[in-house]
Amino acid sequence: RLREPENEKIVPAVFPSVDISGIITQIKPEEKPGIKPWNKISNDDIRGVLDGTCLGLITELFSRVTKPRLPLEAALLKAIVIAGCALSERDEKPRNNLSDYLKIGPGLARVYIDTALGQVANVYAMLAANSASGKDIGNILDLLAKHFNWGIATAGSAEGIADALIARNNGLITISEFSKWLNPNHWQHYATVFLTEAFNKGFFKHSFSARGGTSLRAADYCYPNIMANIQPEVFESIVNKLDISDGFLGRFLYCKMPEFFGNPAKIDPADTMNKLIICVETFRRKRGIVTVPEGYLGSLSEMFKKESPPSLHPNWRRLVNEYGPRFAVMLSITNDLSTQSEKVILTDRAWAGAEKLILWFFSHAEKMLSGIEDGNEFIKLREKLFKRVFKAV
Repeated sequence: RLREPENEKIVPAVFPSVDISGIITQIKPEEKPGIKPWNKISNDDIRGVLDGTCLGLITELFSRVTKPRLPLEAALLKAIVIAGCALSERDEKPRNNLSDYLKIGPGLARVYIDTALGQVANVYAMLAANSASGKDIGNILDLLAKHFNWGIATAGSAEGIADALIARNNGLITISEFSKWLNPNHWQHYATVFLTEAFNKGFFKHSFSARGGTSLRAADYCYPNIMANIQPEVFESIVNKLDISDGFLGRFLYCKMPEFFGNPAKIDPADTMNKLIICVETFRRKRGIVTVPEGYLGSLSEMFKKESPPSLHPNWRRLVNEYGPRFAVMLSITNDLSTQSEKVILTDRAWAGAEKLILWFFSHAEKMLSGIEDGNEFIKLREKLFKRVFKAV
């Protein structure tokens, strides 16, 4: 077994310095007056953040499935999602030092991030990438989810997803084509209301409609994880501003993959999966209350208040307040044996890395969200036509 009994020494995991993507290198922009802080963070900066960490090795292993290697944008997003699944598991050893008010939702998490009344390190992530680009070659994320019994759905109604989350509280939903979920006229769209609440509430009690009346579903612990794929032009044609600022999409990490054509690479499946399982088990070893400093990432918040477009304020607030501590926890596991024990140790390096990840993800959110406008279908179709004409010219 990979998990060590408490009375035995921990076998150290080694996360070597690796080339995280090995393919597309983003050129750093020239330092010009007025350039925004988030546009100064390159892919190479993020590779530096990941170097020697468990999250970095998972990212590198995900990137191996294609030739040339899968871009950092896709591999890192998948690594963060699987780390979120591991860290958001329920604690099977209840903590007696918590008050009765906290013995539900976040208080039952194995890793409890101590902000307000607590948060948990689950992840909603969306990758914008062209169809047939190679982003899903290997299906490693699904295979890992199957190994740990985390996979619960690729599609489903609110009732069905609720039932699945009762059985597997940190379940992973993998969505190959996200457009149906975002279409208000499609039946899968109705599940997004439930998943919006489930992201950070941590428990639910719902009476869903059923034949002959209603059906009650309830869970005292519920933190789903989502990995969704969508084509960039489809995203632009469907989404409105309200969806981003006050709804389901406001909970997501966004990443836009550069144009990429990956072919299947020849890899050793047993070796790759064994290494991934060892890394994930290192995350699963973590347990306890993670104390974060008062006013954490406050300087980053002040910068965003002054520098970011008002329409994107909801996005950076989610990144700073909720994903920031999650990133710090994920980056805290390194080659240092002391970081691989049960206790989460948030170092200055982990917080500095979390800051860079926030800036990097915000730059991707800006690429995807800045052009989103409210309007009727006629206006959207006209804008789409204008874009096609402009591209042709």
